[in-house]
Order: sequence, then structure tokens, then C-alpha cells
Amino acid sequence: MEFLESLKNIVINFNNLTSEEKLLLKGWIKNTTNSNEIYNMNELVDNIFNENKKEEVEIMVSNASNIFGKLKSDGIKEGKKEGKAELLITLLKKRFNVLSDYYTDKIRSLPEGVIDKIATDIFDLETVEDIKKYL
Repeated sequence: MEFLESLKNIVINFNNLTSEEKLLLKGWIKNTTNSNEIYNMNELVDNIFNENKKEEVEIMVSNASNIFGKLKSDGIKEGKKEGKAELLITLLKKRFNVLSDYYTDKIRSLPEGVIDKIATDIFDLETVEDIKKYL
């Protein structure tokens, strides 16, 4: 996430860079990417920094900024869901003294709303098999 945040800041502030800073960034991109992995990498990088294509770059920057924002938001949501699932698994293990891999795997794959429902109903569960109605 730190890397994405840094990259997002570069993308957002791209147009504020001086010519020298753009030249340094261009060199860094060319040196840190393997041109064999992406066809015509040097040409691609040159096009990004081409002043005649300023409008295209602005659109690309705007799109990249939106994508990075969504990735960050999705990552936070996924982390929250995973944390809830792990907490629920811990509580169910404590409640029933054991929880099979079958149930732990199923719980980890459930939508967040279902995980919340099981947690809310945890005291209504009499046996570990009662979890099946939520799966």
C-alpha cells in the first residue's frame, strides 16, 4: 500500500514536476523496468513524457489516480473482512473448543454481511453444525 500511495502521489503531481525532475523520473522508469517484459518499453516511456501528448498523459494520470484510489479502498475493505473472519473463527473455536478446517475455510470465503450475522447470532448457536445454515 505504501508503494501504491507513493506512485499515486507521483501520478497526481506529474504535471507539477520540473523538466529536470521529469527527465530523472523517465530515466528511473527506463532503468527499473525490463524492456523485454513489455514490448517497446523505451518507446512507451518516451510517449508518456512527450510534450505533444500532454492531453493523453493528463487523461492517463487522472485514470491512474482513480484506479489507485479504488485499489486502496478495496484493500482496506478486504482487510476488514479478513479481520472479522479471523475474529469470528477465534470466537467459534473458544465457544465449541474446536472448529474444523472445513468451517474455517468456509467462513473465510463468506461475504462480510454473513460473517457479521454469524457473530451476532453466536450465542444462539448450540452446536458447531448450526453454522451450516449460514453457509
